[in-house]
Amino acid sequence: MLAERRASVMRKARFIREAIAAKRNTPGRTLHNSRHFGAVRLRGQPIVAGPVSRVRVSKTAGLANVLINTVGGYVDIGDYVFFGLDVLLLTGTHDFTVRGPDRQIPSKELDRSIVIENGAWIASRSVIIGPCRIGANAVIGCGCVVDFDVPADTVVRVRQEVVKDTIRYRGSLRPDQLMDGQ
Repeated sequence: MLAERRASVMRKARFIREAIAAKRNTPGRTLHNSRHFGAVRLRGQPIVAGPVSRVRVSKTAGLANVLINTVGGYVDIGDYVFFGLDVLLLTGTHDFTVRGPDRQIPSKELDRSIVIENGAWIASRSVIIGPCRIGANAVIGCGCVVDFDVPADTVVRVRQEVVKDTIRYRGSLRPDQLMDGQ
């Protein structure tokens, strides 16, 4: 029992050491096809769905566990571009005017390319849908869906309306009835 527990702790420690020591941000050895999804996702490395030859990444770009879809175009990532976790770069598309099994076949158009210029920051859980160009030093905030060109030196972020309402339980008085009753 103690030996099994020690072995389990040693495996976890080795996995953490390897994850920290891995060269995750150097694109030379980190672009994999989607068949490596499970292991790559755990290590925080990018995944390429489609031809890897359609991805051009600067050696200074900081890639995390980015999913890059190259079915419908090229993806060009410039110098010092930085990605948060779970970013999606999607060039593929489907023809929604078709019915039946052909609807699942992706369009092979090559005009849906994504270009991310030097110094851009793409925050966690952002989705970039081609065709689009992210300008130099632009910042895409967490959770944004971008399917348009972003000019250089621009911040794109989601602003949601925050609504705070008091919970009204069955049989309780409304806040305006409390004031009238006192």
